Amino acid sequence: MNLISNINKVIRTLGVMGIMLALAGFTASVAPSASAASAPTSVRGDYGALSVAVGFQYSTSDQNVATVVVQNRNGKLIEKGTTNSEGVYIVKIMPDAYKVTVTADGYKPYSLAVRVNSSQTSEVKVALESDSDPAVRQ
Repeated sequence: MNLISNINKVIRTLGVMGIMLALAGFTASVAPSASAASAPTSVRGDYGALSVAVGFQYSTSDQNVATVVVQNRNGKLIEKGTTNSEGVYIVKIMPDAYKVTVTADGYKPYSLAVRVNSSQTSEVKVALESDSDPAVRQ
């Protein structure tokens, strides 16, 4: 039963990502990266894209949702949104350097600098740490 549940979860994730990518006008799919920023994939036009995949330390839920805030170099809010239930947030954005901050209830905030290039997707993986010891949370 667990295998079927995992397969259904993967299919839902791929379906949601496919719809989001199609709506954003992407020409290639986004694959998870092995590092904080990976080789970008193609995006049409003068825009780039930012893909943030969020993992949750010590999570017992498969429905964790995080808030992603994207600011320019001057701290001006450029984008703000939430990850889907699989922990993914994707946004089409102008090429530039950005500060990305990820927050979620019960987890420490995480910030990093990201460079988005024209016609490419910058992929970021974030692992949010619990704001309390897991032994205390039980």
